Amino acid sequence: MRDEHAAAEMTEGRSPRLPAVSVSAVIPHRNSGDLLERCVDALLAARGVVEIVIADEASTDGSVERVAHRPKVRVVESTRRGFAAAMNTAIEEATGDRLLLLNSDAFVRPDTVERMDRRLDENPRLGLCGAALVNPDGTRTKTHTDLFTFFRAMIDTLNIRPPIEQEGRGLVRVQAVLPTCALARREALEQIGGFDERFVFYYEDLDVSLRLAQAGWEQAIDWDAEAVHVGGGSTSAGAHQRWFAQYHRSRVVYMQKHYPRGWRVYAVFWATKASVHVLTWTARAGFNRVRGNRDREELAREWAQAFRASIWPAPRSSGEPVDHVGQAAGEGTRRESLVDRLPR
Repeated sequence: MRDEHAAAEMTEGRSPRLPAVSVSAVIPHRNSGDLLERCVDALLAARGVVEIVIADEASTDGSVERVAHRPKVRVVESTRRGFAAAMNTAIEEATGDRLLLLNSDAFVRPDTVERMDRRLDENPRLGLCGAALVNPDGTRTKTHTDLFTFFRAMIDTLNIRPPIEQEGRGLVRVQAVLPTCALARREALEQIGGFDERFVFYYEDLDVSLRLAQAGWEQAIDWDAEAVHVGGGSTSAGAHQRWFAQYHRSRVVYMQKHYPRGWRVYAVFWATKASVHVLTWTARAGFNRVRGNRDREELAREWAQAFRASIWPAPRSSGEPVDHVGQAAGEGTRRESLVDRLPR
């Protein structure tokens, strides 16, 4: 497991790079189909990328084979489980001083990497610079968030989620950059020990952001550098329990790691809220059964089971296949936080 906290402090004001700097794109991947080809095509058309390292977790859809012989592309096998592990594998294999952390469903503009690279040149303590994410239709989508603190976890159980502005101009400091498309200094990631592989999917990004902040590195969004984020699509029917339980599995890991004394308080609050949801959705299922609405009855039962599993999520079997974003293989879901989509 990565995440061995570095003890040495960085020297104040020291330049974190040599004059000759290269950028490696690192992509965790499993079975993303044509999206990977579009991602690689965009990188090959972009300025400033010297290599593209794809850490593939046993893909079976032929997507890796279709890009393996493209210029600048290197495919390496990710033998460890989950998104964080694949990201670490790609980073370990990359040669660049700077690392473009990139999802396979994100497509850079020709000047995106060049712009973010310039921002790191101008700001020696900027450890992670994110691109402004847009939907395929050009509208803004979630690009950054706040640090996930104990206070934020507690108010979230009360459905209090303060809005976070997803618009800006120029370079804007933020608390937590999403690694959907972000340029990182290698030394910043190495100082904090890389991605923590206990997070199979969800919260590995918030964990990295918190540790970067604790190590004194700044994070920012360059609103002039854009990337299109398609996302993996909506969750498949019948998959509610699995992705919902995975989300809460990762949240518990996060709370135990960063708040070893307080996480049990959060767990009690969440268990209380989830239990109310179990009762509510179970009642809805019964109501819809009486009315003969089978579809709504089934949906209500799925959500009741999902909330029941989230109270104390059981670990996933080590033999269950997991895709590059930590889901059971074949289940698609967007990479933004599920907090934005939970039923109230």
